[in-house]
Amino acid sequence: MKQILIITIFTFYSLSIFAQTFTQLPRYAIIDAALWQEDKEVLKEEGFTYRSLYRGSMQIELHSVAPYLVDISVSGREFIDEMVKQRPIERRVLWLHSELSIEDLRNHLRRFIYMKTDTNNRVFFRFYDPFVVNSTFPTLTQEWLTDFFEPIEYLITEDVRTNERRIVSLSVDKELQVKIEAIK
Repeated sequence: MKQILIITIFTFYSLSIFAQTFTQLPRYAIIDAALWQEDKEVLKEEGFTYRSLYRGSMQIELHSVAPYLVDISVSGREFIDEMVKQRPIERRVLWLHSELSIEDLRNHLRRFIYMKTDTNNRVFFRFYDPFVVNSTFPTLTQEWLTDFFEPIEYLITEDVRTNERRIVSLSVDKELQVKIEAIK
């Protein structure tokens, strides 16, 4: 069963649409520690390079609920195996590809942790949650999306409840592209 699930999660690598559009496999994943809790220890035990998207006192105070950027380019198989065991939709993993170093990508992503409301209040923005990507990204401005995707080639979300995988990127014309595929 485990092998079938691994194949299910990463069958998009062999899809011709994916191969034609993207030249690189995901290099990073973002996990939500609030949904991982003690399982976050797998990252330490397996020697993964990962960084909280929070810093300073917020990183210390909110470490158990923070989003973590994980470099899966070197030893990603163990992480992927763990994700499969933990049912990724419940853990809300966001897969992405960028050529930036983990530190540079962390700094870039930190700029999007907050959004302003219509009343000019600052609120947390969970851009790393696949549900938020799927529902909110299509409503964001082209300027915001262009800024966000500047160093990011694509994002991948999966929802086993609907059997859908979404590959989210910007077109050459800076328009949001969402390719929806069935998870087989």
